[in-house]
Amino acid sequence: MNLKELQDQLGDERSRLENIAANVLSLTNGDGKPSNSIIPLHQHYKLFRDYVEHEDGLINKRLLWTINIQGFLFLGYGYAVQKLADPPLKEPASLGNLLYVLLFVFPGLGVVVGFFCWMVIWAAVGALKNLETEWTTRALAQHQNDAASILPGLVGGGKRRYHVWGLLAPTIFPWMFIIAWVILLGFSVHFFYLRHGAG
Repeated sequence: MNLKELQDQLGDERSRLENIAANVLSLTNGDGKPSNSIIPLHQHYKLFRDYVEHEDGLINKRLLWTINIQGFLFLGYGYAVQKLADPPLKEPASLGNLLYVLLFVFPGLGVVVGFFCWMVIWAAVGALKNLETEWTTRALAQHQNDAASILPGLVGGGKRRYHVWGLLAPTIFPWMFIIAWVILLGFSVHFFYLRHGAG
C-alpha cells in the first residue's frame, strides 16, 4: 500500500467518524444531555406539516377532477336533452334511441363518479385526522422539555373549527352532485315516458 492509498483510507475513516459524531450530537440537545426525541421539535413539526400539505394537495386535486368530470357529464346531458327537445329532423331512429340512453347513462355516471370522489376525498380527510391525533398524542410527548407552545397548531392554525370549516366544501360538493344527478335522473324518466306516451 502506497502513501496516497493510505491517506485516502484515513480520509474515508475520518469522514465516517465525523458522521457518527454528528449523529450522536443530534441525539442530544447540543450540551451532552439526551433529548426526548431523535430529531428537534421544529424538524418534527415540519415533517408533520409537510404530510398535512400533501394530504391537502390530494384533496384539492381530487376535488378539481371531480368538478371537471361532473362538468363534462352535465354538458353531455344538456346536449342530449337539447337534441331530444328540438323538432325532429330526418335523422335515423337509432340516434334518437341513443340520446334516450344517454339521458340515463349520464346521471348514472354522475352518481358513481360523485360517490367515488367523496370516498377518495374522505380518505384524505381521515389521513389528516390521523396525523393530528398522532401529533397531539405521540409526537408532542417526545418534546415535553421543548417549547412546543411556540408552534402553531398542526391544522387550522390551532383552531379545530377552522379546519372543519375548510373541509366542508370538499366533503359536501360530491353529495351535491349526487343529489343533482338523482333529480335529473327523475327528469329523464319523466321525459322518456312523456315522449314515449306521446309517440
